[in-house]
Amino acid sequence: MSDLKELDRARERWRLVRRRLGQSADSERGSLGLAHRIESLSARLLILPGDPFATDLSFDEEFWGWWTNEGPSPFGTRVQWTNTTVTVDAAVKYKSSSREWNTYLGLHRHGGVEVGFDPSWSGSQERRFFRLLHTVGLVWIGAAAQAEAVGRFGLTGPWELSLVFYQTDNSYLAGFGNGWGEPHRGHGWIPPAQQEPRIVIRRELDTFPEPANDVRDLAFDVGARIEDAWGGTYRRFLDRDGDMKGKFNPRRWRL
Repeated sequence: MSDLKELDRARERWRLVRRRLGQSADSERGSLGLAHRIESLSARLLILPGDPFATDLSFDEEFWGWWTNEGPSPFGTRVQWTNTTVTVDAAVKYKSSSREWNTYLGLHRHGGVEVGFDPSWSGSQERRFFRLLHTVGLVWIGAAAQAEAVGRFGLTGPWELSLVFYQTDNSYLAGFGNGWGEPHRGHGWIPPAQQEPRIVIRRELDTFPEPANDVRDLAFDVGARIEDAWGGTYRRFLDRDGDMKGKFNPRRWRL
């Protein structure tokens, strides 16, 4: 990113879009835009191109033929979305058990991807837990969808990736790969509880990763930053032992 003036302009555009969507550290809950369809949203991934106001994708028949053609996830697991829909701003795949969405994957008309979900649950003693492996898998799916859209529509960067967790005070990471102790079961090392009410993880990219391995590495980098945010260094989204030692185990992931 050699042109600092252009990068500053991109940053201002990103801030404007994130502010409109409530995707920031000072937002109580990311409940604007697509996210308002999830009753208990606690995490949202948002990927933005350099100029979110310069592109206006057409959701025509050819687009829907591509968007609804479901293949396996980038790590091999088949993702069972309940349905697809469209809003004024985005084409969306979602999973739902009622009128509310549980998880969604959206492609905005500006070319950026959004994923909203709830990887958290509440345990005893008012403790809250966030699923690490589940989150990394959804980041990987979102990043892979973005990479595919970049190639299909000729989208250009730079890019901003932001992942925001809400209601994180007095929370712990859980839901790890095989062989790691789970804090909600009283196993393994338990770091002090997270004290921040929200966590924001943000990356800037000159170009969006294209090869499958590069998209994976981006998802793993985000996963490592999630661990860092909760005071861990073990990369517990990868199996600790077994036949998938040191790898992301798709058998432990589900939508």
